[in-house]
Amino acid sequence: MSTVRESVLIVSFHDWKSKRLAGFHKIGESLLEAGYDVGFAAHSRPLYAAFLNKDEINCFKNWKALMGGKHFKWMENELVNFTALNIEIPGFLRKGLMAKFNMKMKLLSNVLLAKKCKRMFPAPKCVIIESGTSVCAFSALKKRYPNTPFIYRPSDPCIGALRKDPFLIAAERKIVQLADKVLLVNELGRELYMKNGYDLDTSRTFILPNGIDIESFREKCQCPKELLSKPSACYLGGHVPNWRAIFALAELDNDLNVVVICPEKLTAELTVTVNNYSNITYIEGVDPERVPEYITNTEVVMIPYPDGWSERPLGMHGKVMQAMCANKPIVGLNLDVSLREEGVYVTDSVERFAQAVCELKDSEPVQYAYDFSERDWAHFKKTFIQLAGL
Repeated sequence: MSTVRESVLIVSFHDWKSKRLAGFHKIGESLLEAGYDVGFAAHSRPLYAAFLNKDEINCFKNWKALMGGKHFKWMENELVNFTALNIEIPGFLRKGLMAKFNMKMKLLSNVLLAKKCKRMFPAPKCVIIESGTSVCAFSALKKRYPNTPFIYRPSDPCIGALRKDPFLIAAERKIVQLADKVLLVNELGRELYMKNGYDLDTSRTFILPNGIDIESFREKCQCPKELLSKPSACYLGGHVPNWRAIFALAELDNDLNVVVICPEKLTAELTVTVNNYSNITYIEGVDPERVPEYITNTEVVMIPYPDGWSERPLGMHGKVMQAMCANKPIVGLNLDVSLREEGVYVTDSVERFAQAVCELKDSEPVQYAYDFSERDWAHFKKTFIQLAGL
């Protein structure tokens, strides 16, 4: 290997070390294992959000560390997790003339990120961009890396969001059209783009589903203290659940141990409400390696998404597959109804959700017929390297 190692640049919403495990972490691992140094740019991290201390990502301590760059060694290679100065203004101020001003600040912030990326990683072999706010940086990055291949990985297409941001959608249309490759999570994403008139070149578009650590969820793990009280129902995810459904469940069965795990800080009002229920435990996220402890030791895995989420192109995804591997009954709300064909109890109301969880709390292990042969993270990483041409 030459003294100057080849590198790849990733632009993602995530931090490298986080209570949120995503496909982009596995992309980073695959690149390190393949011998590349990795730039892992966190986008976006507005300065004002750093002072809100909303969660592990949006806090001043984390922002300061990212501005300086967090360095992680992997064998002979290195990953640098960093961000750049973002001077967007808070959302409640973005009205009238201030909305136009904020747009200028957003564009300038993307330029600052692109400059920092270029300075730290002057010649990456490719640039990989995640969906969400990261798409806004595409134009600025393309100007800095005009001859570098770009890969777009829309794990959550912007056009599928509940709140559709015209600026994000316009940026996504551009990156879908101009990226050298688009690596979709499932066919639902392709259908969504075609339905909404995206210029999607099928010759540059590939399907790469996310995976899970299959064996971790097939083995019995030590039971965490929060699940020692039986029976229990557990939600574990990166997004807040449908709290109406959680409260309805806790009220329907006072003896059921309801555990909610999410890396989001509760508001003061919601904290008071949660604390009023003696059978609800809220955990502000857990490290990814501890996720199997909770999934394998609960009686029911519940996935109550907020209203409107059934329209998102999620399909078969991580939370569902984890529970399946652990042979747990799964009760969902606002979940893709096609998952019923796989044995998931997808309910259509808060009341029916609560009833289904209670009915299944004493059930036997569930044997699912779903084929996991190509849904392990090891297969994902190998396939990504092949599709990316690295």
